[in-house]
Amino acid sequence: MDEGKTDYEHYVRFTEYWRGGGTDNMLGLICLAGREYGSCHLLPEPKDPVYVRELTIMEPSSRTVYSSAASYRQSNRYDEGRPNVAILYLGNSNPLDTAECIAQL
Repeated sequence: MDEGKTDYEHYVRFTEYWRGGGTDNMLGLICLAGREYGSCHLLPEPKDPVYVRELTIMEPSSRTVYSSAASYRQSNRYDEGRPNVAILYLGNSNPLDTAECIAQL
């Protein structure tokens, strides 16, 4: 593979890890950087970045993302008898940073 193309693909993954935030994404970023640019193959193979790309519904305890209200209602997480709680995030914030706290609601 072309070295420039590989560097660009790594750059895209770095930005996805960074945008995703959270411990798992930061570990992935460090592992990718260490393995690919530091020749440290003792680090684990990084998992794919996890981040919310668009307007979605996210179940914070499982971090499952639903693309529509209909898909959430079809899931086993939906309970018509429970009240709905929505927390909105600005584009520069990260729901994964607060997922553990919100999951307790």
